[in-house]
Amino acid sequence: MSDKNLRLQVVLNAVDKLTRPLKNALAGSKELASGIRQTRDQLKRLNDAGSQLKSFDQLSQSLNRTSNELDQARLRAQMMTREMSALESPTKKQTAALETQWRAVSRLEQKQGQETRQMAATRAELYRLGISAGGGARETARITRETDRYNQQLAEQERRLRDVGERQRKLNAVRAKADKMRDVRNSLAGNGAGMKAAGVTTGATLLAPIRAYSESENAANQLAGSMMGPG
Repeated sequence: MSDKNLRLQVVLNAVDKLTRPLKNALAGSKELASGIRQTRDQLKRLNDAGSQLKSFDQLSQSLNRTSNELDQARLRAQMMTREMSALESPTKKQTAALETQWRAVSRLEQKQGQETRQMAATRAELYRLGISAGGGARETARITRETDRYNQQLAEQERRLRDVGERQRKLNAVRAKADKMRDVRNSLAGNGAGMKAAGVTTGATLLAPIRAYSESENAANQLAGSMMGPG
């Protein structure tokens, strides 16, 4: 084997050896992408939980106000009813006022029932998300902590995926150069065999493939060195 071919084979072997362990790392890119999806799902779950917890607190406050208003409206309606029953001939205005008051009671009762059902549904959704509806500030703080943790985790996963993508780009470049070098090697072997059979030895005939080989060898060595660097 000539010195040129020997050097070429050494470089090709080095490229194959270098890229082999990277294939395993690149195979992990699917796992990384899956991990990123899972982390984003967790962040969405936490965001939903935060929204549901806020909604529950607002509903709770609204229900308290509605219940107080209902108690007052019902008490007034009962007092007006007693006063009306003591009258022998209540006026139309008094009768209309009493009916209006009881309609107000009915509206507030409907509102109270609606808010109670909404709170029950929100409480069930919070339970599904692993959040205690009565946790208040404690659960809000926990959601904030977990959100921060998952955001940090997502940033690290995305950094690692970008790193894998950069390694993939370098690996593809090395493979392309290695393929070119193999083509040059085959071309050199073919030219040498043909000229030997013809009894001709012309430097100009070999100049182009030799120059191409030299460029490919240097490029492959540089790429291989860059892939072994930090990254």
